[in-house]
Amino acid sequence: MILIGNDLYNISENQSTFCRTRAKNIILNKSELLRFSNIIDLNNTLATLWTIKESSYKISCKQGNTNAFSPQQFSVNSYNITNNFLCGNVNYKKFTYSFFTFLKHNYIFTTTCTNNDYLKQIKHKVFKNNSSQESINNLSLIKYCEINKLIIKKNKFNIPIVINNKNIDLSITHDKNILIISVINNNEKAI
Repeated sequence: MILIGNDLYNISENQSTFCRTRAKNIILNKSELLRFSNIIDLNNTLATLWTIKESSYKISCKQGNTNAFSPQQFSVNSYNITNNFLCGNVNYKKFTYSFFTFLKHNYIFTTTCTNNDYLKQIKHKVFKNNSSQESINNLSLIKYCEINKLIIKKNKFNIPIVINNKNIDLSITHDKNILIISVINNNEKAI
């Protein structure tokens, strides 16, 4: 089964997060510290790497990872940058995930998948969100799930899963007033 993860980051709301002196030591592993040592805009680079690693972490939890998120355990090994798009691979233990990152205005959005051939088949739906409510209780998301006949519950690791269709995987992310659900149907063939 193809698994997906996603992560959304609002740059303007969280600008100081990655400016902290020790941020790079928390996010980057030893090889990444060397590879990204000459980056001028380290704040946005760290934020981008964070979204890649966070979306990969969501997949690892679906694969049985019960550890807390530790970004250094995920290694971004290859990537290509074209305009505002970044794509590549990230490794975690014996797993390799493919990612696609989109940078637009004040947001960084990453989708990660267990099979690169299926990245283009992931569908995304964006909702306005009240930042004070838990994303799974967003009324627009609930209506979307009802229309698409998706019953979502959180598993024992607090990860949202579809319980009425084992061929569908999803990931939910939010930041400030934006919520995104990404869905893949494993019955569809890769493009």
